[in-house]
Amino acid sequence: MLQQQTPQQGQTLRQTQRLMMAPEMQQALQVLQLPLMELQQAIELEVEQNPLLEYAELESEKEEEEQEQEDPDAHELNLSEDDFSALNHLEETFEDLYSQSEAPTPPSEQQAKLRSFLENSIPERLSLFESLVRQSHDAFDQPEDLALAEVIIGSLDERGFLETPLAEIAVTAHSTLPKVEAILKILQRLDPPGIAARSTQEALLLQLIRQGKQETLAFRIISDCYDELLHNKMPKMKRRLKVEIAQLQEVIHQDILPLDLHPGLTLCPAPNQPLIADVIIRQDGDSLIIELPDDAIPPLRLNRRYLALMNHASMDEEGKQFLRQKLHSAHWFLHTILQRNTTLERIAKYLSEKQNSFFLDPKGLLAPLTMKEVAEELELNESTIARAVANKNVECPRGLLPLRGFFTNSYTSSSGEELSSSTIRDKLIALIEKEDKQHPLSDLELSQQIKAQGIPCARRTIAKYRAFLNVGNAYQRRVY
Repeated sequence: MLQQQTPQQGQTLRQTQRLMMAPEMQQALQVLQLPLMELQQAIELEVEQNPLLEYAELESEKEEEEQEQEDPDAHELNLSEDDFSALNHLEETFEDLYSQSEAPTPPSEQQAKLRSFLENSIPERLSLFESLVRQSHDAFDQPEDLALAEVIIGSLDERGFLETPLAEIAVTAHSTLPKVEAILKILQRLDPPGIAARSTQEALLLQLIRQGKQETLAFRIISDCYDELLHNKMPKMKRRLKVEIAQLQEVIHQDILPLDLHPGLTLCPAPNQPLIADVIIRQDGDSLIIELPDDAIPPLRLNRRYLALMNHASMDEEGKQFLRQKLHSAHWFLHTILQRNTTLERIAKYLSEKQNSFFLDPKGLLAPLTMKEVAEELELNESTIARAVANKNVECPRGLLPLRGFFTNSYTSSSGEELSSSTIRDKLIALIEKEDKQHPLSDLELSQQIKAQGIPCARRTIAKYRAFLNVGNAYQRRVY
């Protein structure tokens, strides 16, 4: 008989190296990389969670608070039993007077119409989900169909597309695939046109069907030559559809370009987030001045009432320990905000010196600059520089610019001059704007023309910059 061996237990020593980061350090790094709007939210949250922190008040409020601290009972009410009976009598008298008062006169017919008009004139802002659900109540009679429709509507993204596979929806809703497909076809007839499509191609086709153009050349272009349309391959489309290029271009401009690529955003457009400068570089004559928008960060201070409680005799040790922890947290939070502002100010000051000609001259070019160079100059870690400039903007004489955009790679021209990668991109845009649109320049030709200006630039670099600038290749830029 085979005997089963039991696993043996034992102890082993293992030495590992880990980076342990204190919570305070994690908070400091987080505050450092927060842009101004998110920093405001972080401050508001910290004030809510820490009673030792409060917003600085006006001078009059400070004086009133100081008076309350000197005489805390000055503003308190001392009520006796007679006072309470007087208050009860006053309340009963008020209720009697209110019950005996005349009922309000009903509004006249004209006033009622005016009120109804004002209430109805306020537009109701519906979300995409709410709008489609309301339309679904008119489109479906059976409760099970309406429930399945709501599952599909809930699976749409903000653009109005359905990216979830229908088979997965069928399993989730305990239904069948043919049933889900039938419900989806009905949903695709709702507004806005093109809603609940599974791809951009299907969204465009649904919009053309709604316009009654399913027998048109525009419908054939999207259904049969969609890939060629995306890559502007007009000759291939001409051969497949057997029409002239001029007719293709006319149909594309008149019938296809007006179509909506993101139908869901028609009801709920994406909000435009305001851009706020985290640091300001202001020109004063021939010099540059560095400023921080201090008014955007609410001033904070320690709550003196809670500070006084820490030394009060009536406070137990557990309460004092709690207040000491909150005091340490408040001090550290104030320090991290100060450190963030100091780091941003130092980086902006270095940029004003390094990129002086760019800020003062409207046609000035950016000098090549890396984060490593700034870190070494300011005696900071390179990761600190990366966190400090992430998602932040600088207001300067050239406009509101991303702070990260001032850090570029270096290229050395044939004359020995150092140029930044942004300068190469500007030259690339200038060449593309001046090219013959019927015979656009290839990446190799663009690379050769930039090399002719004394700047070494490989073809793959041109392709990378095109993708960064969202510029198509030669095929896509060609106009027939």
